[in-house]
Amino acid sequence: LPFCVKLKYYPFEFLIQLKCFLVNLNRNTIIVCRFAGFHTILPVIVGKLFSIKVNIILGGTECHKFPSINYGAYLRYFYSLAIKISLRNASLLLPVHQSLMDCKYDYDSSGAPRQGCKVFCENLNTPFVVINNGYDGNSFYYTGTPRVANSFISVANNYNGGEYFRKGTDLIIEIAKQLSHCSFTLI
Repeated sequence: LPFCVKLKYYPFEFLIQLKCFLVNLNRNTIIVCRFAGFHTILPVIVGKLFSIKVNIILGGTECHKFPSINYGAYLRYFYSLAIKISLRNASLLLPVHQSLMDCKYDYDSSGAPRQGCKVFCENLNTPFVVINNGYDGNSFYYTGTPRVANSFISVANNYNGGEYFRKGTDLIIEIAKQLSHCSFTLI
């Protein structure tokens, strides 16, 4: 749904969230949120009011701003404001990679020369601990099984969705057309 259509549901979502907090208030010792946004405003308020720790796992969009591909939560004023309030008032931030906090960015000139939530959320002093997304390099390795030469596999995104372009599915399809001697599989 377009962002403006979803916006009308937020008051109901806040009420449902508030009811959940009130029912479980005496059992909460910590609140953990995945990503930051409108949905993390109420948890940080409840956390502050009732001395409950609020940890926010940072996954990407709340740490970047790429206007040319319409990616990043800081492209929308009110959404970025919600993120800033949440990040500044959380007890602990848990980025899935160090670069989500602050990093030099020179891969593509369409992005800011620095990326990360510390770049876009000024005066961010909330402590953070990097937690990787659960990838275990020891579990994924070459087993010696013969591979088909010049074959590639990738996970594709919805053709009608914005991630189709942001994740590069369109580029994989274009390359596949140019490299007819190769085999491409999109899942």
